[in-house]
Amino acid sequence: MRLTDPVLDDLRRAGSCWFATADARGRPHMGARDAWATLGAEAVVLADTLSPATARNLRLNPWAVAGFLDETGRHGWRIEGPARTLAPGEAGFADAALHLVATGAARPKRILHLTPVRVERIATPEMPLIPDRAAKGLALIRQAAAQVQGLPGLRPRGAE
Repeated sequence: MRLTDPVLDDLRRAGSCWFATADARGRPHMGARDAWATLGAEAVVLADTLSPATARNLRLNPWAVAGFLDETGRHGWRIEGPARTLAPGEAGFADAALHLVATGAARPKRILHLTPVRVERIATPEMPLIPDRAAKGLALIRQAAAQVQGLPGLRPRGAE
């Protein structure tokens, strides 16, 4: 799958990024990334934090998800697909490192390379993609909160 121009534009302006993997038992591991770039419309590269859990998880299960949000935290993209680590000397590392350094990042010691297979818009309650579904979800949350308020020992945050 190729990243579209609107996705590429938003990724260039994104204010935050998270990268998630899963271990052999399916337990998620997620961490923030402070530098990312696109390799044309074909891939996203992220400076790796040298997390041993990320490296181990990608060896066992290469499927990963990256989430990108704008500075308001209201608009963004979720990109899912196979990922791999790139180390200095490996094919593709030098090109990916140049793209990351061009964004102002320090030269990375290791890079995460994500090939998009599925791309979805991230929507917050302030910007629902499906208003009817968002309204139903909010109604269920309010209903559950009302039920919790009636249980002894459970109080909403801030309630004395």
